[in-house]
Amino acid sequence: PLVHPNYQGQDLVLPDDKSIIIKYAEHPDLANQIGNDIITASGTTLLGADDKAGVAEIMDAARLLMKHPEIKHGDIKILFTPDEEIGRGVDKADLKRLAADFAYTMDGERAGTIEDETFSADGATLTIHGVSVHPGFAKGKMQSAIKIASAVIDALPKDRLSPESTNTKDGFVHPVHISGSVEKAEIQFIVRDHVTANLKKHEDELEGIAKSIVEQYPN
Repeated sequence: PLVHPNYQGQDLVLPDDKSIIIKYAEHPDLANQIGNDIITASGTTLLGADDKAGVAEIMDAARLLMKHPEIKHGDIKILFTPDEEIGRGVDKADLKRLAADFAYTMDGERAGTIEDETFSADGATLTIHGVSVHPGFAKGKMQSAIKIASAVIDALPKDRLSPESTNTKDGFVHPVHISGSVEKAEIQFIVRDHVTANLKKHEDELEGIAKSIVEQYPN
């Protein structure tokens, strides 16, 4: 981790890989950090900043309240647990032992932001089995799983149902990983919507798109 003290709006070049530049013009939130200290990675790791920032926020909040007893509050209890967006991080937590009336997740956003709702999320995996034939004898036989997977991706809606084309509470289907060979390919999707019942609709549409593409490859 690197500390950039008293940030003044300059581009941040990560020294271990100088091709990685955090540009002021591309990150509007940096305008809110003028005069603050900024922590980044050095350019060769992901730093794990998401979790570390959360721990730092929680500990600094505890420090502030302990240092300023004049701030009125009820009993405060702290629980460290993984808490990704789908909310499964607290599934194994003993809430009776915690005995708290309310719980808040400390996470990274703009200072002063409070979120009182979130989306529902599913994951979907599409596995395509192709027909692998030696390319010297492939005419009329080979059906490449890589190309079929690419056709599925290309057939996804481009003006809706994707992160790059939706806003506010619109749901989306988002391919996040693709891997494979001629013989077999796999696409991993995340499916999200603020209305839980819509997840099934998005998944049905994804399945329909996949089937319509695969029908063009009868083997």
